[in-house]
Amino acid sequence: MLLREAYIMIKRLIALLLPLSVCFCVSFSAFAAESKTFSAPIVVKSTDQTRTLSGKWNGRLSASREDPKNVILVESGFKGTITLDNLSVELDKASSDYVCAFRIEPGASPTIILKGKNIFTSGNNRAGIEIPKGAWAKIEGGGTVSATGGDYAAGIGGGNGKSLGRISVNKNAAGGGNGVPEITAVGGADAAGIGGGRGGNGGSILINCGLINATGHDNAQHIGFGMGGKPGDTRLYGGRLLNFDRIGWSETDSAGRKEIKFIVPQYDRLIDATIRVADIDYSMNAGDVTLPDKNAEKGVHYVYVPKSLKKLDVQIKFDLIWIHESPFGPGEYKSRSSQQIERNEPIGENNECVLEFTDHTLDYINSVR
Repeated sequence: MLLREAYIMIKRLIALLLPLSVCFCVSFSAFAAESKTFSAPIVVKSTDQTRTLSGKWNGRLSASREDPKNVILVESGFKGTITLDNLSVELDKASSDYVCAFRIEPGASPTIILKGKNIFTSGNNRAGIEIPKGAWAKIEGGGTVSATGGDYAAGIGGGNGKSLGRISVNKNAAGGGNGVPEITAVGGADAAGIGGGRGGNGGSILINCGLINATGHDNAQHIGFGMGGKPGDTRLYGGRLLNFDRIGWSETDSAGRKEIKFIVPQYDRLIDATIRVADIDYSMNAGDVTLPDKNAEKGVHYVYVPKSLKKLDVQIKFDLIWIHESPFGPGEYKSRSSQQIERNEPIGENNECVLEFTDHTLDYINSVR
């Protein structure tokens, strides 16, 4: 009898708790799904020390020239760390005039750790990541960020008519991976990729590492000032640049800069080369032996180094391709082989430097079949 009563009580208890558990699960699931998107603007307050921002923006803001808006705003006085962890704010340029995806106020100097994939696209007249005069952003970590400005605004830097403040790119293992950030910055009409908007100056740009793909409009620089702007203080001490033919070098760089004409011998089977000169990587176009440069001379590239430098430390990694007769019957097939050399090349008259392959390397290039 006692066993039967206990059995009935357990069944009643289960019947009572089951709806609650289902309700709890549904509520929890809804909360988890909701946390992946956000529709209210985010303000990083000056009193905050660390913030982690993630998710996808699905809201809408109306703004004007007199009343600009920001999806994410870093207040003046903030000096802490912001981790961007797969954060996406992609605005429609035309319908989001004067709305900025991510703005750093003058007086703020955040360290921004990149984690995962982060995307920012602003409306017209606003930079993708807006860093105005008086603001300083230190971008670090092993993630990626893509920032696209609206018309007349930089990808990273100043909005329409505004200059970049200060930006530095550094290595930091906190973001995972190899700790080296990957940055893509696309400027709108008349604006720089990284730097000033239309009429804006280059600001202070220090790149110590990273894969940097900055694209400015035809009338602006990839890294530097927008159309009608002036050079800032641009210094590149490391990293790999994918667009480097229009860089606004500083007229006030304490080290001073000079332009070196760097010439690489040409071979039909030399492809996919990466040239490292003065701690900066320059890439050949895949499948082509022509280095991208301002004059499109075959095998010629222009690099900028301190005026006091007498020699270039050169590392070149390249692939060779050659054609074999097929052992399986009529026809041919292609093979590849990799090679790396390091040289210390003198800078000659007229600031020219020619990469001299050694006899050993020439024998290798010519003999591999």
